[in-house]
Amino acid sequence: TTVVKTMESNKQKNRKLLQKINALEHNLSQNTIRKRRKISALIEGEGAYRKSLARVYISSTYEKLSAAVVKPAVVTAASVSHVMMAGNHGFVPNPIIPGFPAIAMNHHQSDDLLKSTVTQRQVKGKWKVVVQGRLIIPHLDHLSAKLLDEENGKSDDRHLRESEEEERSDPIKFAHFFDALQITTKSGEKISWKREVDSEDTYAFSIVLDDFYAGSSEVPIQIEIHARVPENSEYLPSSALVKALFPRMSKIVPVTMAQVYDNLFSYILRHRLQDPSDLSIINNDENLSQLFGCKRMLFSAVGELISSRKLLTPIDSEHLVHPTKFCFNLRRNNAANLVEEDVEVFVPVVFHEKARDMLRRIKRRELEYTSCRSKASKLLSSSNTDEHIKASIERCVNLENSTPQLSDIPTFLALAKAAPENSETREVAHLDARLLYLQNRIFAHTNLAREKRQITDIILGRTKHSYNGVTE
Repeated sequence: TTVVKTMESNKQKNRKLLQKINALEHNLSQNTIRKRRKISALIEGEGAYRKSLARVYISSTYEKLSAAVVKPAVVTAASVSHVMMAGNHGFVPNPIIPGFPAIAMNHHQSDDLLKSTVTQRQVKGKWKVVVQGRLIIPHLDHLSAKLLDEENGKSDDRHLRESEEEERSDPIKFAHFFDALQITTKSGEKISWKREVDSEDTYAFSIVLDDFYAGSSEVPIQIEIHARVPENSEYLPSSALVKALFPRMSKIVPVTMAQVYDNLFSYILRHRLQDPSDLSIINNDENLSQLFGCKRMLFSAVGELISSRKLLTPIDSEHLVHPTKFCFNLRRNNAANLVEEDVEVFVPVVFHEKARDMLRRIKRRELEYTSCRSKASKLLSSSNTDEHIKASIERCVNLENSTPQLSDIPTFLALAKAAPENSETREVAHLDARLLYLQNRIFAHTNLAREKRQITDIILGRTKHSYNGVTE
């Protein structure tokens, strides 16, 4: 009797445990769906860049030649030695600015010639001008966030999951924040760098200028840098678009695509232009008809119409009215010479990259389950009919709405075999197979104990007992 009571108690506990496991799986599934929607909404709602400040340092050193060299006055990227610094070894930075990492010089030459009057120049020495800098709000930078937490004795949960297929983000280099740099010399020559598609991000810019000037110990130059503008983050609207959707705008200023859509949707609701039979169709009034060139349109086609009719012009560094300009004096005596200025820059937000990587990992795991279901179906097809296989697989993968049977253990094993090695899918399939086997063994032992109790009662003369509601 004690054994039977114990078995009944264990049976109830196992049933409760299975119910908790099913509830946990259901909650995990629902939570995953909610988190995915939340992440997608945050990616769409949050900007991919944030505004920050970078402190730019400009310094120079002078090297006097032992003997004067005569050169023609043809300026090329090679002759002025436009150099971008990259790497992390071999070159010691200017000692005037402490704290910068050691960087190696990486030469980039251009075939474009900036020609001036061809005369002979007597070069007496050369200046090396270095333009470098860093963000002045380091705790917002993803590279510095972990160090700041460690200094303050805090633990950052984000870094506990980096081992789970998460790639580390590379630090953002200084040149990433700029699209163009131009130096205008005393003689009127211009040495410039402009970002190309294949331009590498580097720690600094370094320009070597020949000294052929006579007179004072200082030679003035002007340095102009163009901050990098996020791709397609802001646009210059056409006058027609401003008149139709931004009537209160006194002068044309940059707008975002979200602002255009918000004003357009408000205009449509205010004038009741949605088609009653299909709200996705817009019946344009006279203003929208002139703007988009059609009487009716789908709201989803607005972006294409804006692009085809050139109602918005993407802004890049060339459209910036006020690039940052520095007046800098080149000195021949190598005295301490440093100019610094704060420049507004756009810093990529790490959240978008990390969130999209998380969504990819979730999708990859879902594909693992789907692919192992298909492979398991092929593994089982030789011994059963297709309908029997489908029903068995459905019971195994949809545990919330069905109860697997003892005959489904081979299906769980087939799912485990079809899943990728060391994957979560394989572990879950093996665990389900073991739980189903143990559950059926518990039921078998419970029934065996009940039969033994029946026999014992009969021997002892107790013939009327109720088992499962049946009186014997």
